[in-house]
Amino acid sequence: MKSDRSKIVGYLDNEFSIFIRKRDGIFDENSREYIGICITCDTTSALEAGHFIDRQHMQFRYDPKNVYGQCKTCNEFRKGNIKAYKEKLIKLHGIELIEYMEIARRKPFKISNRELSELLKYYKRINKRG
Repeated sequence: MKSDRSKIVGYLDNEFSIFIRKRDGIFDENSREYIGICITCDTTSALEAGHFIDRQHMQFRYDPKNVYGQCKTCNEFRKGNIKAYKEKLIKLHGIELIEYMEIARRKPFKISNRELSELLKYYKRINKRG
């Protein structure tokens, strides 16, 4: 049986993924998927929410500057295509943010169930808007 925390994280992962795919793509009625340009290889395809800093690092798991639409090939089969991802993020946000994220991911970070629940409410609200 799943714990309350794992349920919240699962729902939040889903809502955040929808947010990223909506932000970076366009909903295709035929395929029922969000289609857009992959941040790492520039191909047009169905998008997944691809993380630059891995999802295990909770301080960046739900950070929109860390997560962009990626094709399945880059996100899953190329393990995020991290070299290309880093180059694109440097162009978007500057080297300072990327260096900060790479250092900060090594530091301990705790997020409460209440904070996770607040994020879940936030992304649900945004996703309902459009």
